[in-house]
Amino acid sequence: MNSYEGRYVVQWDGDNDPMDPHSKSWASHWRKWTIVIIVASSAFCVTCASAIYTVATEQIQREFRCSQELVTLGLTVFVIGLGCGPMLLSPLSELYGRRHVYLVSYALFTIWLIPCALARNIETMLVSRFLSGLTGSAFLSVAGGTIADMFNKEELGAPMMLFTLAPFSGPATGPVWGGVVVSFVNWRWIFYVMIIWSAIQWCALYFLVPETYTPVLLRRKAIAVRQATGDVGYSSIYDGPPVSVAKAILRNCSRPFNLLYHEMICLSLCILSALLLGVLYLFFGAFPIIFGTNYRFNTWNSGLAFLGIFIGMCIGASCDGLWKRLYMRLSNSHSGRGEPEFRLPSTM
Repeated sequence: MNSYEGRYVVQWDGDNDPMDPHSKSWASHWRKWTIVIIVASSAFCVTCASAIYTVATEQIQREFRCSQELVTLGLTVFVIGLGCGPMLLSPLSELYGRRHVYLVSYALFTIWLIPCALARNIETMLVSRFLSGLTGSAFLSVAGGTIADMFNKEELGAPMMLFTLAPFSGPATGPVWGGVVVSFVNWRWIFYVMIIWSAIQWCALYFLVPETYTPVLLRRKAIAVRQATGDVGYSSIYDGPPVSVAKAILRNCSRPFNLLYHEMICLSLCILSALLLGVLYLFFGAFPIIFGTNYRFNTWNSGLAFLGIFIGMCIGASCDGLWKRLYMRLSNSHSGRGEPEFRLPSTM
């Protein structure tokens, strides 16, 4: 603890503080990887829900008696929710921590899958799809921070590779098993299965994923020290005037546009990500139509067409070891100091 201006600043007690997620005494290597797997599989579940809808569009269109364009909108509104959600959920994670955001948002994600399964008209389906995408987006914006909280930058490559693979492989594999479900039972069963799966994920999050956000943990430690000593002079460097939720959300909404305007590397990577995701979700909308109409594939055969995307993603992820060696070589050539730009060769 350091002291200045009559205050005692609560910090981590060295490199082995049991409350510091970076320390070895906080959790074993296996427990950290368990958390990574749970967080990644939760993201996998959310993005799987986005694309699995596409294999049911024919049955939904027939039951609700609406146009192909209107049914396809169910995929679009989910992705819009995924894009809008981080502006709301990211500032909440800074105020209340990542764990609270996970539990609340994933519970709401599971709840909004229920009206998708029970919908009697296309309007209910579209609204429910948007809200499920909005609430499930926490794992595309906050979960990466959980992994960065636990690993040093030299160790970050492998866990981040797994987490990055999960949200991309979810849309590629969802239509595969979704097509089988829709072929043998009603389309509503794909949502029943998603409800069961997301409920299991929520239980894993509740019991196995602790808080990892350093500012929140240090604030909690300062509170514990104040209660133990009775001295209100103890505080963390993150303690300050309370910030309202509305102000935090407004500030966070402006931050992405500031980054896009002032940081060209950020703008370039965002354009690349938008292009990749745009092409990916274009496949999800087009494959059932192309293979079902032109090649006479049945529903589950159309789902199998997505396996090529998944295999390609796995091949790309398997190259992580090569890029990690290149990253270490570039870092060593710069006095051991790693820079974010050293990871660009894998993108190019």
